[in-house]
Formats: sequence, structure tokens, C-alpha cells
Amino acid sequence: MPPAVGLAVVLDVQAVPFLKLLRECVELLRSIVDPDEQDTAFHITMVNKLAGFGVIDVLSDLIRCPDYDTRMIALACLILLCHRHHGRQAVSNAGFVDKVVAQLDELASKRRGWRRCTAEEDEKKFLLDLLRSMFFRNERIRLDTADSELIVVLLKVRDSTVPGNDAFHREVERCLRSVLGPPPPRGQASSNKEYGYQRSFSVPAHRGRQAYGWDYVHQRSASRHPFAQATQVALTPDRLESHKHSSKTLQCYDGTEALSPAHFRPELTVSSNASISGAATGPPTRGGGGCGRFYVRSMLVPLRSDETHELRTVQSMRQVSARTLANVACSFLNSWKPCTIYYGISADGFVRGVILNKEEKDNVRTGVDFMVGNLRPQLTSSCFGVEFVPVLRSAADPPEDAVHFVVEVRVR
Repeated sequence: MPPAVGLAVVLDVQAVPFLKLLRECVELLRSIVDPDEQDTAFHITMVNKLAGFGVIDVLSDLIRCPDYDTRMIALACLILLCHRHHGRQAVSNAGFVDKVVAQLDELASKRRGWRRCTAEEDEKKFLLDLLRSMFFRNERIRLDTADSELIVVLLKVRDSTVPGNDAFHREVERCLRSVLGPPPPRGQASSNKEYGYQRSFSVPAHRGRQAYGWDYVHQRSASRHPFAQATQVALTPDRLESHKHSSKTLQCYDGTEALSPAHFRPELTVSSNASISGAATGPPTRGGGGCGRFYVRSMLVPLRSDETHELRTVQSMRQVSARTLANVACSFLNSWKPCTIYYGISADGFVRGVILNKEEKDNVRTGVDFMVGNLRPQLTSSCFGVEFVPVLRSAADPPEDAVHFVVEVRVR
């Protein structure tokens, strides 16, 4: 790698007098990563070197560089990197999707009336091209990031364009098709229009968000599919005492224990004076009776994503894509084993939780029912279940009003 390119990874590079040098380094890097002049082995080696030197992270920061020319050169370099699969994986793993979407949202939010700005339009095209390149034949990034918020930003970019600019509208449509993936076979759709979300490629533009959002799921499925069978029971001292000899036990993961197999769950009980929103009067003890389950914030659980478990960290259930949930659920159904999808547990097994109120819980149940109702062949209601397991804060956490849950979608 030329020494000049190494200067691009210098921290805290200021605009002057290093801006010209930085621009030349990125321009040189763009000529190096040209896929037309390299074979696959050289491309893989070069991408690994760039990732090891931190050059890809620098290019990620240059997307929001104040200098327009530097931004455009960096985008062109990233697009060339994404022309092959190994480069696409490296760029997508560096968190480029969120930064590209944020930059598109910022450009689309600028109010210029219907006055056309060629520079901003060219930058939008480069950002759309980079986004489309990252999603091309990249199913993993599609499952992780193709949510309703991304669709909304793309539709916002299209709606903010000057009317009559058909070429730019076609660029947005191509990007949408790459993000959403190929449409399902036409033969699978029924004649009575059951598949609301499967025809999202042919519906008008203003319906793109409803096709994947939880609000749209709630409206469409309220009159079509039964609600999930979920009952909330208050955890009171009297009820704990009445279930003292029940076979159901209060289960919690003990953070002090070593990692165990995923199916192992230590059984714990709490005092009858314990409150579900606060700590117990004494530490949990093994044995005894109880009802329900709970997690403790920041506790390490013996779970990892495998053939029967899927762990996903989300800040809000609105970030969950119905398409992603359907794909994961179908893969679990094909395994013929009881499986569970956990929302609110990180990939490394730490409990985070998701803030949910009553309305959001109903939306989640309705969304799962809608997804189940659109799977073929038809499934019974016992194949899926939704459970909201409360997450208790530890003694070191400050008091808070919001209630956190781990959302468990069970596939049987």
C-alpha cells in the first residue's frame, strides 16, 4: 500500500492545510480499488488490509465531511469497494447503512422549494448507489437493517425531488428493490388479496411505509386474524402464595453462574414480599414455588444465536421488520424444533430490554398474528406465541418510570 494512503488514517485531520492531501489520498485509493484491474484474490487481500489499517472507518467518517469534493470521492471509492462480495461485507459491517441513511435524510429534509440543486442531487445519487451496492445479494444486511424507517427515508428522498425528474425517481426505485429483495413468486399469492405486504413492489409510493410498519399491521389484521393468545397476570404476593406448590417456577438467570447450555435455565424464587417493579427483600433462593419469569438488567444469560435461538438487540419494536421476522420464523419452522426469537438480548448474551407500553404490546401481538396469517401453508395458532418477560433493574441502576421487557416470540 502506498505511504500516502496511510496518511488518510491520521486522527483529527483538519481541513487546512491537510484537506488537499486528504483528497489526494482518497483519490489514489479510488484508483487502487478499481475492480476492473484486479482479480478476486487481490481484492480480498486489499479489503483486509484496508480494514486492518482503519481506512474503511475513515471513509465512513468522510461521508459527512464538510468538503463536498472529498465526500464525493469517498463515496465513489466505497461504491467501487462494493462491486465484489467481500468488499460489500466489509463496508456493511462498518455500519455504513445508518450513516448513509442519516445523510440521505438530512439532504431530503432541506427545504429548497422546487428549485433544483444539481450538487445535492448528484450526492443523493451517489448515496443511493452505495446503498444499493451494499444490499446487492447481501441477505444478512437485508435481514438486519431493512426496516420501515429505511423505507420511509427512501420515500422521503423521492418525494423531495423536483417533479418530472424521472431518472432520479428510477434510481430510488432501483434502490428500494435492492433493499426489499426480490418479490415472492406470483403463484403463491391468493386471489382474495390476502398478501398485503407481498405486493409492496407494485403499490403506490405512499403505501411503502404501511407495507412494513407495525401501525399498518394493526389496521389490516384487526378484522382478519385473531389476536395472539397472551394473558397478563399481576404478580401479587397472594398469587405467589396460592401457586406455592405449582409446577411453574419463577425462573431467572443468575449472572454469577458460568455459561451453561442454551436449554439450561436455573430455577429461582423470590420472597412473597417481592414486587415485580423493584428488588426483593432478600436474594433469590433455589427451589420453592412461584409463577412467571423475569430477567435482571445487564445480566449475562447462557443464550447465543444458534439453530433454535435468535438474539436481537433493538431500541424499539418499531425497528423490527415484518419481513425479517417472517424469514427467521420460517427458518425455525423448517428445523422442526421448538425455537425462540429474543428481542432485547444482545448477541453476546447481555439482557438490555425494550421499553414497551400497553399499546405497543398490542401492536407487537397483532404484527406477529399478521405475519403468521400470511404464511403458506396455513399454520395453527399454537405454532406461534408471544411473551413479554419483565426486566428488573439492578440495585445500582437509578429509578425509572419506563418498563422494560424481553419480547420472546416462540415458534413451535
